[in-house]
This record gives sequence, C-alpha cells and structure tokens, in this order.
Amino acid sequence: MKSEHKSHIRNTLVAVMSGVPLVGGPLSVIMDKYLPNELERRRSELLEAISSDLEQLERQGFPLVVNSPEFLSTFLKVLRHATEEHRREKTIAFRNILINSVLSEEAEFNERDAYIHLIDDLTADQIRVLHLFYLRDVKGTIHFDTDENIYTYLHHHWPSMDEYYALACTTELFRRQIISGSGKRAAETGKRGHLLTPFGERFINFVFSPVTLEKQNDPE
Repeated sequence: MKSEHKSHIRNTLVAVMSGVPLVGGPLSVIMDKYLPNELERRRSELLEAISSDLEQLERQGFPLVVNSPEFLSTFLKVLRHATEEHRREKTIAFRNILINSVLSEEAEFNERDAYIHLIDDLTADQIRVLHLFYLRDVKGTIHFDTDENIYTYLHHHWPSMDEYYALACTTELFRRQIISGSGKRAAETGKRGHLLTPFGERFINFVFSPVTLEKQNDPE
C-alpha cells in the first residue's frame, strides 16, 4: 500500500511538471527516466564499494557485527546521504564513517551522527581544505609554510581560489569547532597557527581513512 502511495505521488509530480511551460517537459523526463536510473546506479556502486570494504576487513581478521542496531542505523543513514552525492570527496568520507563504525566501539556520546551530519552539510571544497589538515597532522606530507596559516597555504598552493571564497569556506570550519586559531589551543599544543581541535582530530581520522581521497584532490 505504501509503495502504491509513493508511486501515485511520483506520477502526480511527473504529471504536474509536464504541464509547466518551457521547463516542464525536460523536468518530467529527468524525474521519470533519468533520476531513478541514476539513483540506482549510485546505490549499486556504493553497496559494491561497502561490501568490498567489509570483506577486506573480514580477511584482515576484524570481527564484523553487521546486524547490530548501531551498525544498521549508521548504514541506513550513510546509504541515504551518500546516494544523494556525486562528489567522491563526500562518498569516500561516508564509506570511512561506516568502516570506522565497525572498527570502533560505541562511544558515550553520539559523535558518529555528528560526523555524518557534517559531511552532509560541508561542501566538497571545505572537505578538501580539511584534508590538508589530515595531510599535515596525520600523514606528515605537507606543512602550512612557516606560519602554519591555512590562508597562506591556500594562497600559495591553490592560487586560483578566490581569497574571499577561501575565507567563507574556512570560517564555517571555525564555527563548527573543527579547527581553531585561538591562543588557548596554541597553549594546549605548544604549536602555532591554525590547529585542529580535539574534536577536529577525531573527525578527520574518522572520515579520511582507511579509504583515501584520490591524488588529484591533493595539492601538488
């Protein structure tokens, strides 16, 4: 009954859009023909990738409890959000959240849902900026020049990025308490410049490994 109801709603939307002048026809084609196929393709690719991830963990000897309420809840949320995305920065992050949910015990606080929410909300460019912190602080393959300032790094290595757009991207990361430039954080770490908060450190470790972003997403 529910399936019939959904089908009725979808058919109604298609019919309504078909009557919209100029754009109605193309929109109805997208809704009726292209969109279902595209969503199914994304869902199939994601399920194949996740299955491969979990099989690899199993071969490595990790115990997998894929029928636990915690895993199933995370899996359904990841599947829903990742199916809506075409940017691999986001789909890879969603896969890593699911993998690390299997590998780590349920925490006292529900940070996993916060990670899913953040990846869903952040833009692909903001995720790329955060990946620079991962390359610096976890992989040790880059540094943010002498002052460890993310803006200086972006200006030197991504010169085509508009400075105001860079500011807009990073301001949101400050607001979300993922990175910090405060004296308090500098005093805590003995470092200077823009630093990850403790929450930010946990976040990037959860979303950027073990599946890594493609090389073309990293700076030269």
